[in-house]
Amino acid sequence: MMLSMQRCCLLALSPLALAALEPAARAHPDLTGLFGAVTVAWNAEEQRAAAQAPELRGRWLTVRATAYSPHDAVDGSYHASKGERWRWITADGRTDVRTIPYGIAVPRLAGSRPAWPYGTRVLIPAGQGYLDRSLPEDRIFTVDDSGGAIRGKTERSGVLHIDLRFRSEASARDFAGERGWREIRVMVLE
Repeated sequence: MMLSMQRCCLLALSPLALAALEPAARAHPDLTGLFGAVTVAWNAEEQRAAAQAPELRGRWLTVRATAYSPHDAVDGSYHASKGERWRWITADGRTDVRTIPYGIAVPRLAGSRPAWPYGTRVLIPAGQGYLDRSLPEDRIFTVDDSGGAIRGKTERSGVLHIDLRFRSEASARDFAGERGWREIRVMVLE
């Protein structure tokens, strides 16, 4: 009974946990074959999942990222000036920042066009300070806002600026740091 219970438990364990149980497999030789079979099956499943994952295509850019929150003093007063109906809606006319607190604002060009079309998806890899603890599949953000101030920063510096939206003012300030911006790499997806 104990041996069959061990086999059932081994089938549910990850390779790391199985490696920790390797001494038990040496003590019970019939577990060695099971250990190898489970490891092979696990590796095959990982390879199958990786093959099915869509390959991201796009172009990598280095940008200067500033940060904002619709709740901070500057942006909060701007949002309040839009009236109650539009107060929490971004420039794309659809995104409510109360339900989608994270997003990207790009420079507004002549004729009120955004530098990248609304809906453009942008991959921001972990390790750059923007929601680093999120899952890899949650690292794609959408352009849903634009602003004239971002355009001015881009024109003055000659480097494309984007403005990342945060849920809170404290998080936005932490990201921006003392300089008020951070240089990051992003992939604009096709």
